[in-house]
Amino acid sequence: SLIAVSPLGNNEVWSNEDNNELMEKVAEKLGDEVSGVPYIVIGKKSWSGYASDYDEEIMNTIKEEYNKDNTTSYNANVELTFPNIDKLVLGQTYDENVSARNIGDYDQYLRVHVYKSWYVKNEDGSYTKKDTKMDPSLIELTYNTKENWILDSSASTKERETLYYKTYLKSGDTTEPFIEKIKISEKIQPKVVTKDNGDGTITTTFYYDDYKFIVKVEVEAIQTHNADKAIQATWGVDPTSKGMDVSYEQIVEDYE
Repeated sequence: SLIAVSPLGNNEVWSNEDNNELMEKVAEKLGDEVSGVPYIVIGKKSWSGYASDYDEEIMNTIKEEYNKDNTTSYNANVELTFPNIDKLVLGQTYDENVSARNIGDYDQYLRVHVYKSWYVKNEDGSYTKKDTKMDPSLIELTYNTKENWILDSSASTKERETLYYKTYLKSGDTTEPFIEKIKISEKIQPKVVTKDNGDGTITTTFYYDDYKFIVKVEVEAIQTHNADKAIQATWGVDPTSKGMDVSYEQIVEDYE
């Protein structure tokens, strides 16, 4: 049988139309004319046919690709600010656009964790203590799932929500927003304490006084090389089950 060697391993192309189509697409991206097999692709270098003279160059290319840091995940943890909120009004929805940008040198697949929590003010005015009595679901975020972002409801809790970016993000590119709006639920309002000061004045204290809501975003990234296996090994999930596209077409696009 005939074998074409590609980044996916050994792919028989004589009787397998999908593998043959993959070989032709990769060859087109690399500017090669494939007249026979083996067609060897390692990284972005290729050889049409084989001769023993190729051995040293092939081995050196394999070593170069092997030594690349292609499966290391990258994490960034950021506490968000919301510039559109001047004075917070309960129950009012505010427009916010939160995106992710690939500042690395390689194309990346992304996963985002969004954490919501309440912190109570300390005597010195700082906020270092998380308060678990306040319900994080009262911090209502609207996610953009109309395009490439996928909300993983099976991994979501009141405090954390997880999203996957369907396709890979090219180096230097920015995603469309994954958070579009924020609202603090008006359900907090009934929680008030009224005190008669005995001097003709009344003090009304809201339960959420001296509280601060915090939204943190953790962005995880994995490079596209062997993405399917790298995502399963690093994140512990099957990317296709989450709706991610790590198909042949995505791999071919890597050669553009």
